[in-house]
Amino acid sequence: MAIKRSMASYWNGSAFVDITNPDGTSAIISAEWEDVLGTPAFLVLRINNAAPSPLDASTASVRDGPFTGTFTDFMPIRLIDSVSKLVYFFGVVYDVKEKYEQGMGMILDLECR
Repeated sequence: MAIKRSMASYWNGSAFVDITNPDGTSAIISAEWEDVLGTPAFLVLRINNAAPSPLDASTASVRDGPFTGTFTDFMPIRLIDSVSKLVYFFGVVYDVKEKYEQGMGMILDLECR
């Protein structure tokens, strides 16, 4: 699957919101998707969560990253092809891990089923 064509979206309670960078491109760094007959589909999304101003202490969204605190357990999420709108995955978030990686900055790893 081409990451540039893939778009992840989360349900905010009234509509699906695309997970995008400030410039409007997909914030997906990588997506590992597993779908085996007879078992639930499994998706691990790695999302860019780089802070626009990490040294600014005024607000948490500027300091911590745009998606810090956005994802909760059992939040509906989907992965689609942004051109054809084909749904690759639809499920819920089971685990959120926020971490720092050298050369990448802050990232979020979402485990979804």
